[in-house]
Amino acid sequence: MKLLQQLETDLVSESAGVTEKSPTDALVIKFAIGGAVVLILIFTIIWATSGKNGAPPSRIAGNPPVIDSNPSKPNPKPKAPTKEETTDANNGKKNEATNPEKKQDAAPEPKQRPVRVVIDASRRSGIWWSKQFGPDYDASKPHQGQKFANYLKSLGWEVDELYGKRKLSEAFADADFVVRFGLGRRSSYTSEEVDAYEEFVRGGGKLLLLGGGRGAPMKDSVADAFGVQFDTFIHGEVIQHWSDDPITLGLPKIVIPSGSIVTQVPDNAKPLGWLDQNREKNVMGSFDFGDGHVVYLSTEIIFIIRMPRKLCLRIFQALALEPQPNNGASTE
Repeated sequence: MKLLQQLETDLVSESAGVTEKSPTDALVIKFAIGGAVVLILIFTIIWATSGKNGAPPSRIAGNPPVIDSNPSKPNPKPKAPTKEETTDANNGKKNEATNPEKKQDAAPEPKQRPVRVVIDASRRSGIWWSKQFGPDYDASKPHQGQKFANYLKSLGWEVDELYGKRKLSEAFADADFVVRFGLGRRSSYTSEEVDAYEEFVRGGGKLLLLGGGRGAPMKDSVADAFGVQFDTFIHGEVIQHWSDDPITLGLPKIVIPSGSIVTQVPDNAKPLGWLDQNREKNVMGSFDFGDGHVVYLSTEIIFIIRMPRKLCLRIFQALALEPQPNNGASTE
């Protein structure tokens, strides 16, 4: 303020010491001095206000922005994220990577279905379906083969008992293994039915081939297709010797009420049971065929009369699971 008063005094003195001015000129000079004082006051107030805020004044009432002319003044550093913010961000990325919103649900594992057994008793109806009168049979009603079928069901397996009206190729379609329950003296198979057996086993199926008995030897086209011959009829003989195969190892002696001696098997067959110490009278064995497996046994009546559970369990476990591979090439 003192500076402004001094300026006004100097201007008045200067005007007094020069040529004498008119009253109008003096009034103009006073207005000019007053305007200058007002402008100086406005800039002083604006500068004082911007100095308190610590930053250059922004655009006010149409005035151009004031640019900071001090290049040495450092720019403000960005604010560092807090520990909580960093943790939340990392968790968000992790959740997005491991559990994306649009990620499809994993497909459920398929449930394991029970083993399915097909018993082909279509050529031994007089024995298997005894207590019923054909040509239609009912597996839910009493019959001579029911005990054996119920034993397989007690293992948790599905059992399908066939008689003459079913097509074998259709019945074998979703089977895990098949029991061929013998062959009657007046019975036979068509070429189509023999093909169904071969295709089933060659494709990976398991077969328990039961045959022989009274009337042997007879024409058994299914056994022939696998290279097995049930020959001489036997009655009341005992299986005295077992192989060291897991199917028969440690089994007790078993009486065969009715059956046959097996006189022909494929080259890759492994005999499992004999009637004599010399192991010449073979009655049981196994072999690979294509991708499948065959166990042959020269009696079917034993599963009706005596039902040797230990032998049954060993055979069916070997057929339901993967059997031990035999030496020799598969029979194609």
